[in-house]
Amino acid sequence: MSSKKFVFKGPDVGTAVRIAMLAGMISLSASQMATAADADAKDEVLEETVVTGTRVVRDGYQAPTPVSVVTAEELKDFASTNIADALKTLPSITGSVSPETQQVNASSGQSGINALNLRSIGAGRTLTMVDGQRIVPSTETGLVDANTIPQELVKRVEVVTGGASASWGSDAMGGVVNFILDKDYTGLKASVTGGATNYWDNKQGQLTLTGGTPFADGRGHILFSANASRQDPVILNQRDWNLKGWQRVVNPLYCYNATNPAACAAGTSSSVPQNLILDQVSSYQGAIGGVIGQGPLMGTAFGPGGVPYDIQEGTLVQTNRFNVGGPMWQQLDTRGKHGGQPLASRMRSLGGFMDTTWNLTDDIQMGLMLTRSRSQTANWAFSDEDYNSITIKTGNPFIPAALQTVMTAKNIASFTMGTMHPDLPIAVAAGDRTVSRGALSFDGKFGEGWKWDAYYQYGISKQFYQTPGMFLLDLTKAYDAVVNPNTGAIVCRATLTNPSDPCVPYNPMGSDVNTPEAVNYATGNGQIQTRVNHMEENVASASINGTPFSLWAGDVSLAAGAEWRKEWMGRSWVDALSVAKAWWAGNALPSHGEYNVKEAFVETVVPLAKDLPLIKSMDLQAAARVEDYSTTGTVTAWKLGTTWRLVDSFSLRGSRSHDIRAPNLSELYASGRGGAPSVDDPWLTALNGGQTVTYGTTTQTVGNPLLKAETSDSWGAGFVFQPTFLSGFGTSVDYWDISVGNAIASAGAIGTIVTNCYTGQSEYCDLITFGAGGPGVGRITSVKLSTVNNANQTLRGVDAEMSYRFNPEFMPGGWAFRLLGTRYLENSSTSALGVKTDSVGQNSGNTPKFRLTASADWTYNGWHTGLSARAVSSGVYNNYYVVCTTGCPVSAPTTDTRKLTVNYNHIPGAVWFDGTISKDVTFGEGSKASLFLNVRNLLNKDPAVVASSGSFGDTTSPYNAGLYDVMGRVFNAGFRVEF
Repeated sequence: MSSKKFVFKGPDVGTAVRIAMLAGMISLSASQMATAADADAKDEVLEETVVTGTRVVRDGYQAPTPVSVVTAEELKDFASTNIADALKTLPSITGSVSPETQQVNASSGQSGINALNLRSIGAGRTLTMVDGQRIVPSTETGLVDANTIPQELVKRVEVVTGGASASWGSDAMGGVVNFILDKDYTGLKASVTGGATNYWDNKQGQLTLTGGTPFADGRGHILFSANASRQDPVILNQRDWNLKGWQRVVNPLYCYNATNPAACAAGTSSSVPQNLILDQVSSYQGAIGGVIGQGPLMGTAFGPGGVPYDIQEGTLVQTNRFNVGGPMWQQLDTRGKHGGQPLASRMRSLGGFMDTTWNLTDDIQMGLMLTRSRSQTANWAFSDEDYNSITIKTGNPFIPAALQTVMTAKNIASFTMGTMHPDLPIAVAAGDRTVSRGALSFDGKFGEGWKWDAYYQYGISKQFYQTPGMFLLDLTKAYDAVVNPNTGAIVCRATLTNPSDPCVPYNPMGSDVNTPEAVNYATGNGQIQTRVNHMEENVASASINGTPFSLWAGDVSLAAGAEWRKEWMGRSWVDALSVAKAWWAGNALPSHGEYNVKEAFVETVVPLAKDLPLIKSMDLQAAARVEDYSTTGTVTAWKLGTTWRLVDSFSLRGSRSHDIRAPNLSELYASGRGGAPSVDDPWLTALNGGQTVTYGTTTQTVGNPLLKAETSDSWGAGFVFQPTFLSGFGTSVDYWDISVGNAIASAGAIGTIVTNCYTGQSEYCDLITFGAGGPGVGRITSVKLSTVNNANQTLRGVDAEMSYRFNPEFMPGGWAFRLLGTRYLENSSTSALGVKTDSVGQNSGNTPKFRLTASADWTYNGWHTGLSARAVSSGVYNNYYVVCTTGCPVSAPTTDTRKLTVNYNHIPGAVWFDGTISKDVTFGEGSKASLFLNVRNLLNKDPAVVASSGSFGDTTSPYNAGLYDVMGRVFNAGFRVEF
């Protein structure tokens, strides 16, 4: 840990406000700000830093909204080459988009992205900036990849928690993550870092080179940085915890039919739990090499070479979809094998940065910043999963001879089977994303203490996505193989009447049974699912700040400015099969659109009182911003806050804000992005005696140009205690409340749309396409997911912090302790139908009841050692589940939520320990080298089991990567050298 101190100098030359740095991480909450007495003058001032969380620069001002800071030392001490991994340990950052949470995603373009999410309000509602300036998003959904920022030049990261739209603009509902770069760095430094997990997989490495020097007798300064990093994939998740078959399934003994109780089969009842959370669950209708799932041949499976064998069944559940237990459950299990969910993606990145500043005059400086980052990712997303949906007709030459004999003898015309298609490759979501940015800036000063700045930025994000291995949606013709009577060759039946048909016969029965030509046809006949998209961002901004006048309590600070921004998306292209919607998933269409916004803002800090009884000082902060969008019209954001120091050791603070977020380009203009989710069909379920009928379908996510801006109202209040009798100790507690209205969301999750249509809401039926025969006969073939302003969300919680930094006389070195925690009180959403649900404590989601981090650090004579802990509280799968084993109430939709009966509803909490040790060695004159070892998850703790559900639950790993550490113990070691 560095011994550097951040010293704040206030308007009074004899007063300094100091922030104690703990474990390389400091918080600008008032718990770490203290007024220094005359004795503090002895402290060496190594660096002066002003951090306020606002645009008002007022030395020594303490913001009414807490601002946390992560220093460069903390980022380097975490065992990862990704800068975002360290930031995600903050309790206030939860539910972020990360490579681990996108493992089975092949169509959103978010593979490999690290987008931060404050308060679990949504990564799109957290504004990410560099030096207070916007940067071009990495995806069309507006997400900024934190890994595009040059890590070696990050001096600190300021995290403003709470609504900040009035100060910084749209998207800051949850707050702002502002990366502050060390643009004055002088010298040359390099680093080499490498690491791997305890299982010797997911190998990582990073090289960096950074330099800076003044020129022209100090009038100019040039700075550069370059980095290259890599991370190897973990394609087969063969961790022990993934091979136990945990899954949520429908209980085959449950049945409820209010209109026709006699429709329930014998032995079924509504008094048993409808859902079961079990281990040893494997796929039955989708065995890897294929299995016949119904009829007189049910249970006949196909192994290597197509050799048939009989499955020794365990318990069959969910309409014979899943097998539980039995002697063959592990053989049938997909997890850890072909088609099972991977654990980590392959990532490669290259980044370059250059910044040049030049003092045009003593009062005016010009700067030019150029950045470019390229990332390449590959995510082994999923296999072709057919669950009892393939029809094989008698006489098909691929049918094993013994089985064909049985079919002929029993006059069986066809059978239905499912398979994981082991002969087809895994669909790989591959991305090649380049983000470039150029910013020309000017700043200066005039008059008595007035400053101004202006900049123009142009950024472009080029996105190239491919999914090699994606397979065709309809292989019906390829399955229908026959022998050509003229040639004796096996061909598609369709080619007998249409010789120009390119169909190639495909055998789904077994593994290693298909020719390369058959695999090539099934995966697009040489075509690869491809999507190209470009995004551009133009920003012009200018502002001034200073002190227009003084009151008896102190100087009044003022900042004002204007900004123009244009977001554009275009030069989009997709392959022909996507246009025809011929792929099993994806099928994105070209997207084009743009919008612009003109903004003006003003912000002020007014001292109200000082040196009165119980009012050592009191300030008022006010901010307002007017934004005129070409799409949504004019909106206004504002904020009021106050800080009240009663005595030197105790302060109160509070804030109230009205914030906005305008719809992003994807929400407005997405032309269609497909998925392949599962759906519970209520029409077919009713015809099946209440037994849930589930199957795969497709979705198309489209934008809505008529969207309005989201709004939110936030407020917070807290106190700070820093006893004068215990130097270096501080604690703070803050309550926060965010209510989002008119929230932009899908017209409903696929299940909501289907259920609402089934219950008679015709507007939802317009979003559904049925197969021949319509509802109750034909399956649901596709569901359109459009964006609308139809939701509300409320989040409440309490942040607490305690820290102590001291240098004991009885032992050498310096010690630092810190505890950070967030207690989530509410994360509720209200649907368009007025149904309110609260997800706090649902550890299957993103907001547990508690998140905590603690650290202890010791620094002495170039040595630094640290031990930290991360903890998440225990929780449940769903707050509205009813746990029972017998005598259960009817499990059915109600007016408030779908209260399902289950046999189990608990997800344990976890504590992870991380360690770091490093040694600084000086050599030469002003040069040093550092050797370090960082270990994440010291005890190699497995993630809590979070059993998956749904149609593809048998391939999905039972974990929640948003909350739990899933990689195991991770080692990261290397050295840094600086001249």
